[in-house]
Amino acid sequence: MTDYLPKFPGRTETRTASSAVDGGQLVAVSAADTVAKTDGATTAWLGVAAFLAGAGDRVTVHIGGTQRLVASGSIGAGAQVIPASEGRVAALAVAAAGDAADVNAARQIVGTAQEPGSDGDRIEVVMSR
Repeated sequence: MTDYLPKFPGRTETRTASSAVDGGQLVAVSAADTVAKTDGATTAWLGVAAFLAGAGDRVTVHIGGTQRLVASGSIGAGAQVIPASEGRVAALAVAAAGDAADVNAARQIVGTAQEPGSDGDRIEVVMSR
């Protein structure tokens, strides 16, 4: 995918890509004023890249709203999702112990899936920030 538009937009910001990103990939802050596609769970996620951008290029990032993100693994409707590799999202595992690891995982929540999806499906997610 080269260009991407959200279902319901939030706001946009422009950042520099620290590595190649594709439209529709979830991106995270990688340095000051810089983003990269997510490569796993992180609290530094920012939003969704609007178009293909190479390293050093400026890229528009959609923040908030309802986005169409690619699932990593199976995700149920209503599931909370977190960043995954390749700019995708994965279902948040159920908190088991109520310990620091569970609290940290909760800080990574990207949003709530509005529909179910399997690995590689594009699903609607209402963003949490």
